[in-house]
Amino acid sequence: MICDERGRRCFRPDLALRKWRLAIQYDGAEVHSTAERVLLDVRRQETAELLGWTEVRITKDHMRSNGTGAVQKILGKLREQGYPS
Repeated sequence: MICDERGRRCFRPDLALRKWRLAIQYDGAEVHSTAERVLLDVRRQETAELLGWTEVRITKDHMRSNGTGAVQKILGKLREQGYPS
């Protein structure tokens, strides 16, 4: 759970790399394709950014080839934040 400075619960990422303030979300087509869900996802991402977190959204396509695309996307964001190459 990611909380604000007052300790209020704001959102729960699928995976959080707290040291790097990276929130990883898996967007499945069945759950995240409705207009209502898209709006909630956008709000969640905006909340993450306001709290100083970067959100990485992973889809089924990223999970092909044993998740290579997902790993590359996550590593790219980590490197943007100073993670060693």
